[in-house]
Amino acid sequence: MADSLTLRFEVRSYETDPSGRLSIPGLCNYLQEVASTHAADLGISIDDLRRDDLTWVLGRLQLEVERLPRWRDEVRVTTWPSRLRGFFVMRDFLVEDADGVLARATSTWFVIDLVRRRVVRIPAAVRALRLPERERALAETWAKLPPLEASDREARFTIRQSDIDINIHVNHVKYLEWALETLDIEFFAERRLTALEVDFLAELNYGDSVATRARILPERDSTTVLFSVRGERAGAEAARIRSSWRQLDDSH
Repeated sequence: MADSLTLRFEVRSYETDPSGRLSIPGLCNYLQEVASTHAADLGISIDDLRRDDLTWVLGRLQLEVERLPRWRDEVRVTTWPSRLRGFFVMRDFLVEDADGVLARATSTWFVIDLVRRRVVRIPAAVRALRLPERERALAETWAKLPPLEASDREARFTIRQSDIDINIHVNHVKYLEWALETLDIEFFAERRLTALEVDFLAELNYGDSVATRARILPERDSTTVLFSVRGERAGAEAARIRSSWRQLDDSH
């Protein structure tokens, strides 16, 4: 069993944004795919955990983007478990093409009991993992994002069957898609994302209504956008997101 895994992806047309580059949700789907494939190789996949009524849940994602590939470009995504801390497991990612690094990410995962829907101790098979001796892709930030006090815009969605994953709740990439939908298309025409932090706070389920709010904070050379994703049925905040953007140019 390799302590890291690299998968190759060719950017498909349906994974691109209007600029013809890989979308941010598309990139996050690549991270999700390589993570789940490596977990299966290590014998700690969702299928392995479900035998004991357990499953993996993503708690936090941090992403830094240097540049995004174009339609038909080939990228390599490498992942490895990087750190064990208490009830959490960190997994890092490095995204590259022939010219170098495209993006770096780190993620924090925990295990929940499928019956009680509560966090449980990391299973022995996971604690026994040999962590590779390599530099971290990113150093994780443990401080949770603060609540969004005020917003400039809002959008609403109803959760569909296509939003639900194998854990019978909303897939984490959907939270990000809904947040970005609060921004108009002109915003994306003028800027590109450089950094992203997401705190996943609560599960969302089929049939619920979701409200997303955003606040745009222009700065001298960049723009920060804060998001909140909330399930309207339970009233619980499901995710907080902080994103950084800079003016788009031809080289990016």
